[in-house]
Amino acid sequence: SAAAVIGKEFNIDMAAELAGMSTPDAAAAIKLVRRQRLVWSRPDSIVSFVHDKIRETVLATLSDDVIRSMHGQIGSRLKATEPDRVFDLAYHFDAAEMHSEALPYALKAAETARGSFSLASAQSQLQIAVRAFDHAARETRHHVEMLMSDVLMLQGEYDQSSQWLDNAANSAVSDTDQARVALKRGELFFKRGNKDKAVENYEYALARLGQPVYTSAISVWWNLFVELVRQARNSVFPSQCGRYGDSPGEAERMIMSLYSRVSQAYWYTRDKYSTLCAHLRGMNVAERYEPTLFLAQFYSEHAPGMTLLRWQSRGLKYANRSLEIRKSFDDVWGQGQSRNFLSILLYSFSRFEDCVT
Repeated sequence: SAAAVIGKEFNIDMAAELAGMSTPDAAAAIKLVRRQRLVWSRPDSIVSFVHDKIRETVLATLSDDVIRSMHGQIGSRLKATEPDRVFDLAYHFDAAEMHSEALPYALKAAETARGSFSLASAQSQLQIAVRAFDHAARETRHHVEMLMSDVLMLQGEYDQSSQWLDNAANSAVSDTDQARVALKRGELFFKRGNKDKAVENYEYALARLGQPVYTSAISVWWNLFVELVRQARNSVFPSQCGRYGDSPGEAERMIMSLYSRVSQAYWYTRDKYSTLCAHLRGMNVAERYEPTLFLAQFYSEHAPGMTLLRWQSRGLKYANRSLEIRKSFDDVWGQGQSRNFLSILLYSFSRFEDCVT
């Protein structure tokens, strides 16, 4: 019974402790059921039920109170002996209805799963975190809601993602929080093909972060000139790049992400001057720091951006810089994106064979 509560796979020592037995007695009991072909043993001392139905049948003989109590004991033991098993800790504490204990582990597990694009697993862990909302601070609820909207968006569940963004807007505490919600809303509108609403949200987020939004032709032209001068300085004097160090803060990372996204949206909704102005401003901000994935993103976007100026050599140079940065970070997805934008540049200059390559 104790083994069934632990899971499909279990360790004999933990099962013995949970059942109140000695390890030799537990090993003898396991040996008996193994002969009946109900479980099988692995060389690493882990025992597994042969079929889920066997485990389900054993669990059906236990009361809900007993199961919850056992899950709580398992969670407490793992917390004391193997605190890095965040997925198991979240599962057992949640099953024990110890939601405040489950929350930090569920959140960490969700972030780990999201980082590896295991979206179904991330959503499952976030649902555990949601069940702990009565024990969560407002900032934690906001973080969970934003992460849930992101995971659902990546799964193509746009309506549900939008609902979670509404929740996140209500739990936002600071201007940075509101900007984060607007950034994600802009991304959602962009994916749905509504580029104008995407621009509206991106510009709102920039304003929340204290960044200028240029609406008149005069302001666009003047600031484009300023950003061109800054970019010329960075190109002629590369030592000016990276002078702020290698760790941009959260607000700076959001600003860079916003300028990247709004310049892409401007490509469809504004003229090339607005597009270049937003692109160069973000790129100049990214060049204040040592090479980051944000800088690699801007350098990759610089390649198709240079098609507006018919400047092939510069576009090739920066696309390859982007690729090298992403290789240094082992960013495989990013390398594909850099190559894609490079192919756009090559295509625009009728270098079709190179584009295919």
